[in-house]
Amino acid sequence: MDKKQKSKVDSKTKEKRKRKKKITKKEVENEFLMFAFLLSTISILATALKSYTFPLLGCDISFSVFILPCILFTSNYITKKFGFIYSLKAIIIATLIIIAFIILIEDLIGKQLDFIEIGSQSISYFVSMFINSAIYYYIISNMEIKRNGILVYFCYIFSMFINHMIYMLFTMNMIVTDSFWQVYFTSVLIEAVIAIPLVVYDEKIKRGIE
Repeated sequence: MDKKQKSKVDSKTKEKRKRKKKITKKEVENEFLMFAFLLSTISILATALKSYTFPLLGCDISFSVFILPCILFTSNYITKKFGFIYSLKAIIIATLIIIAFIILIEDLIGKQLDFIEIGSQSISYFVSMFINSAIYYYIISNMEIKRNGILVYFCYIFSMFINHMIYMLFTMNMIVTDSFWQVYFTSVLIEAVIAIPLVVYDEKIKRGIE
């Protein structure tokens, strides 16, 4: 084989590799968008359930407590499979969709825009999710531990504390009462129990591309 034929073969191989890379990147983007949509859908469900409560231990607990651990799990799955930047993109998309959803619902029912409600939900969501993803990414990237489930579990709980603290301080006009702490700790306790099987499953998920 002469030099011309070799160069042709090499150029063809390079083109094939480029195509494969493009296809792979496109597939990754498509898969990411699917999970970003899933995260947004679950987040909207949690937002819709915020105003619905059930009585427990003398206080009213929002039904959204059953959804928040699933939101954190989905976000962590995106972080583990696609990397922190993709996770941040998904969180931003979900936050914007939450804001749009609240505005749409309030407009449909003829209610005046409640900026405190919009701010409390969007800020508490974004801040807690960002902290969760950042800590989670640090744990899976830097901790030389085969089983880091305990650290991930504490990451979940810390994010739950942040989420409820910001939201409740907004909605209760910065007034901290006895009922505030009762609702606060009861909500986190329920979510912490739900998070246990999710953390166990999380350990079995293999890291994907960065």
